[in-house]
Amino acid sequence: MESTLDKLISDINQAESTKVTHYLCLGVGISSREGNYEKMRVERNEEGKIALGVDYDLHYIGDDYEIEKTGSFEDGGIDYEIREEGILLLMLHLQK
Repeated sequence: MESTLDKLISDINQAESTKVTHYLCLGVGISSREGNYEKMRVERNEEGKIALGVDYDLHYIGDDYEIEKTGSFEDGGIDYEIREEGILLLMLHLQK
């Protein structure tokens, strides 16, 4: 289901545990990195974006990104896919 940046921010700020999978295009293939965070909190910067990624590999996500949401906290967790121009950048799994 299509979602919004505001809903993503709200869900991240409610989650107890967040798993982030960050996809990297290396020119010859795609690599991924994962990070697990407890009680992650995010807010918009002065440009209205949030920074998400693993370690120092970050994407600044704005309202113009494609954000898809499935699941709920009550059903075991929420999954988000974040894309830019159809290219998958990040996947998040949120749990309470």
